[in-house]
Amino acid sequence: MRLLALLAVCTVVAAAEIVDPCKRQPFRGRCPSKNGESPKRSQFVLRYYMRNGECVSYPYGHCPNDGSEIQLYRYKEECEDACINPPPG
Repeated sequence: MRLLALLAVCTVVAAAEIVDPCKRQPFRGRCPSKNGESPKRSQFVLRYYMRNGECVSYPYGHCPNDGSEIQLYRYKEECEDACINPPPG
C-alpha cells in the first residue's frame, strides 16, 4: 500500500514538472475526488498562455483544494514576464 501511495505522489510530481505554463492547458470540468467524496465541479477562471508571440486568456477549470494543480498565469503581465520577456540566465 505504501508503494502505491509513493508511486502516486511521484507521478503527480513528475506530471507537474513537465507542464509548461506558457502553453494552454486543457479545461477540467471536475476536480479530483477526496476521501471517497464524489468529484466536484471546477471553478471557471481565466488564465493566460502564449500564442503567436503574445499572451492571451483562455478558460480553465480551477480546483481550489487540489494541491497538485499546476500554477498557471492569472495575469497577462505574469505571462509576458515569464514567456515573452524571461529574465536572462
